[in-house]
Amino acid sequence: MDIDDTFLSMNDFYLSLKDEHKPTIIYTTYSNIDNINNRFRLIYVFNEPIRSNEYYRGIANTIVYNIQKEIEGFDLKDKTCLNASQQFAGNGNDNVVYYYISSDSPALYRANTDGSDKTLIMEKSIASISCTSIYTFFQIADDETLYRIETNGEPNVQVFYIQPQ
Repeated sequence: MDIDDTFLSMNDFYLSLKDEHKPTIIYTTYSNIDNINNRFRLIYVFNEPIRSNEYYRGIANTIVYNIQKEIEGFDLKDKTCLNASQQFAGNGNDNVVYYYISSDSPALYRANTDGSDKTLIMEKSIASISCTSIYTFFQIADDETLYRIETNGEPNVQVFYIQPQ
């Protein structure tokens, strides 16, 4: 869950929550500036998989509700985290996720949000992934090249070039 531009530091936010509502992991984002824009993420790990967007939204809304009860004035500014597909590298259509498996054979995959149609995109270590409704962009670890693929299209990876104006 993305917490952006809140009035509490990450530590104060965490300490303000009851134990049963504290996230499993909490960390600041790259753009965080302590006590100026306070940006961090909450990660909750569950014992069972969440198998539907509706179930996920119910859990996410309950978490937000509990935070709002415990931290007066809290407002979730980035509502995209209420979509299950955004928790990996989802898109605005809420129909596919891109995910990376780090192992002896690291690889980037795409699947429908219901888990069907798992597709191998690239067998490499991936440094970053960003999805839009049209394209998904990613970088390979130790490589500054930006790659793209049509988010819902064929798995044809292209090098993405930016033309200076």
